[in-house]
Amino acid sequence: MVNINLSTNQSMPQDSQRTAAAKSGVAVVEMILLIVAVISGGLMLWVNNLDNKVVAVEASYADKEAGLMANVRNKDIVDFQNRLSLSDELVDQKNLTFDVLQEVERNLVSGVYITAFEADKEAKTLKLECVADNYEAVARQVLGFKSSNYFSEVVVKSANISNEGKAVFSMEIGLN
Repeated sequence: MVNINLSTNQSMPQDSQRTAAAKSGVAVVEMILLIVAVISGGLMLWVNNLDNKVVAVEASYADKEAGLMANVRNKDIVDFQNRLSLSDELVDQKNLTFDVLQEVERNLVSGVYITAFEADKEAKTLKLECVADNYEAVARQVLGFKSSNYFSEVVVKSANISNEGKAVFSMEIGLN
């Protein structure tokens, strides 16, 4: 009884089915790994490409900025930006001049135009040079400033008629 095979033919198909299932499972896993590897490689290439573009754009921006700073005319633009920054700081400080301008604007009567404005912080005075349509507008303007609680004293320093027939006057106003 040597070399007797005790196995039946029925077990052979089950083993081949298991082997086929295992082979197809391995093939599916290999396919998924291949797809993941391809996607990862593509993403790495895309990120590398984006990094190169960012470096190129930053270099281009630096070159253009250096060109703007070197140009004499563009220094005026930079100077204007500095002035804007300074004026923003002054507005944030709630400067006396801005408060005074707002109050003058509120009390300005129609037909009167300010041609010069000077504010003295220490003396708390305001000097205005104005142009009005006539002397009646001048009188209404003086009365308007006097009736305001913001101004303490209103003195007309000079009043003349211009060549165009307008009343030109200057006044000094004390601030409360």
